[in-house]
Amino acid sequence: MDTKKVQELLAKIEQAQAREQELSAAVQRAQAQLQAQQELTQELKRELAAQLREVVAAAEPDRRKREPGGERRRGVSAAILALLADGQNRSTAQIAQALESQGLVSKHLAMALGYLVKKGQLKRVGRGQYAKSGA
Repeated sequence: MDTKKVQELLAKIEQAQAREQELSAAVQRAQAQLQAQQELTQELKRELAAQLREVVAAAEPDRRKREPGGERRRGVSAAILALLADGQNRSTAQIAQALESQGLVSKHLAMALGYLVKKGQLKRVGRGQYAKSGA
């Protein structure tokens, strides 16, 4: 074997190893930068989510507020109670028609009526017939 060729190969190996170390160091720096950037991105996402929650809360401040006494007075249940406040008995069909004339969807009318009966605000006076409690 030619010693000159061996020395050239050894020199090339040393250069390759040096370049490998440089690249390895560069990769480690890049990984550290990537991790820092990922942490910054996560923090920005958390901040954005908090800001969005504030914007939504400000846009709908009264959405789930309750009246004095803890009762909500909005939507289908409130409309039913207002309709039956005159003391007259009404059928489910009459209540549904009245709600629809007010622009309310009576999709869950049976659940609303059952809830109001359970809460003691309505009474079932017959099959499909309701009246306000105490009326």
